[in-house]
Amino acid sequence: DYPETTGLLDYQKFISTYKGIPGLVTGYCFNDNRGSNRFKACDRLISVSLATANLGSKLTEFHLMTGQAQTLKTASGLFWQWQRISQTNELLQDGFRLRTQHRSEQPLEWYILSNQLDQGQIATLKATFPGCTVEVIPIIKLAPDAAPKGIQAEQSLVQTLYAQISAGKKATIDSIATQVGRTKGRLSQIAKTLNPEGFRAVKKSLVLLYQALESKTKLSELTEDLKAIALEYLPSVAQALLQNELSTVEAL
Repeated sequence: DYPETTGLLDYQKFISTYKGIPGLVTGYCFNDNRGSNRFKACDRLISVSLATANLGSKLTEFHLMTGQAQTLKTASGLFWQWQRISQTNELLQDGFRLRTQHRSEQPLEWYILSNQLDQGQIATLKATFPGCTVEVIPIIKLAPDAAPKGIQAEQSLVQTLYAQISAGKKATIDSIATQVGRTKGRLSQIAKTLNPEGFRAVKKSLVLLYQALESKTKLSELTEDLKAIALEYLPSVAQALLQNELSTVEAL
């Protein structure tokens, strides 16, 4: 059996926040993510944000390297590209702490808590750690209370509206606004972030989603818009639709 130990890397000023959490091995960015073996027995690692060095220091470093004196306001695209590469390299150092090359038979997990990870960085992760699986998970699925208020509001609208529809009850903007504790005007704004056409369009999508579930439609058969709503805000519905797909495969 492998030890179930979790490692965590964050900025030094936040490390005391995690004091006393059992089974947690902590370290701070730009120090413990390089040349440290303290995480080699961990079976999972958490990188809290994409560590970013002091930009003033990076501008000075860039000046010494290129001879180009710049400020944050005048910094060239070349500087920001170089800074992004530096940031990505720092992130890879986090992953190396798990010593994956020595534990190829052991399942290891690495959580990167950030909304700034781009497709280029994901491609770099896949190339650097061959065979790894990268999954982008909205924070609301892991920790709903930690999600931005706007995302929480969207989920509340979708889940409440879908519950009304699936229960066969009348779903008006007034009744939903009362249930989620929002004004009609605010609820209308939230709906438009989900669909520019507003509440009626969101309601129509959820009706179609409910009908798809009732008719044993497969998840892959949904339109991209419906699939996105199911996966993002209605995981139990998405799971049921996926089960329809798996059941069909098993029957073949």
